[in-house]
Amino acid sequence: MSSAANSAEIEIQTEDNGTFQNIIRHIMSFKDNPISILLIRHPPVRTSIEASNQRQVPLHSGAKAMLVCQKNTDQFTLVILPAHLSCDTKKIASVLSIPSSKLRMANEEEVRKITGCIPGAVPPFGALFPQSV
Repeated sequence: MSSAANSAEIEIQTEDNGTFQNIIRHIMSFKDNPISILLIRHPPVRTSIEASNQRQVPLHSGAKAMLVCQKNTDQFTLVILPAHLSCDTKKIASVLSIPSSKLRMANEEEVRKITGCIPGAVPPFGALFPQSV
């Protein structure tokens, strides 16, 4: 088993966040596939640029995950974009086939409730969240 996989196993034992544990377990399920895993722990960040700087990797190599909501509903959608791109709610609304006036970003409380994560730490694995998105 690679040292990266060993690091992930250690994280499972020490991390309290259930969502994080689910993500690591999901990633570790790929260990027999030719996927290279490098787990990098860093302080919490709010932007993709901050994450890129903390990880010391090019910005375009990452992804950003944003939770959006259709106004006046409980319909949430996890939107994944390359980290170097800006969020364009008009384009997102168009892809979701709703008017842009009906789309909003989830607030901090909603992000925590839906994903189990704090804003800025939402990973691109929607199926692993406590609630479906």
